[in-house]
Amino acid sequence: MTKFVTPTRYDQALADQGISIAVDENGTYYGTFDVKCYDPYSPFFKVAKERYNRNQKAEIKLLKDEQEKAIHQFVHIAMTGWKDIKSEDGDVPFTKDDAFQFLTQTDIGLFVFGELFAQATDTKNFKAVDDEDGEVDPVVDAQSTKKN
Repeated sequence: MTKFVTPTRYDQALADQGISIAVDENGTYYGTFDVKCYDPYSPFFKVAKERYNRNQKAEIKLLKDEQEKAIHQFVHIAMTGWKDIKSEDGDVPFTKDDAFQFLTQTDIGLFVFGELFAQATDTKNFKAVDDEDGEVDPVVDAQSTKKN
């Protein structure tokens, strides 16, 4: 326990609930992804990472490089859903395995991972901000929040 009182960095309830991130590039829409806050300084993240390492130990050993390991960890700790991800047969339901495949098997997936990682680690996206109606809007457009 610490004797210091510090301000909160973000809304923990919103961080746990997560936000939806619409990913597009130059007018091309890649889908909307639901992610939780991915904050390595949070005690919640540390517990989630320990659980991930314990539960996924065998699978982690099979991953071929650091990039795959980073994406796999992100998927299992932060990703909770998606919309508008399609296959030849229609919508693809969200699973952690499919999310990992989507993010690692194409250059589009790697781009999407970069966008999701940037938004999930930006604690400003997890501050509860009222819109005009007094409601909190948990949908983030990756393009509108990019830093110039």
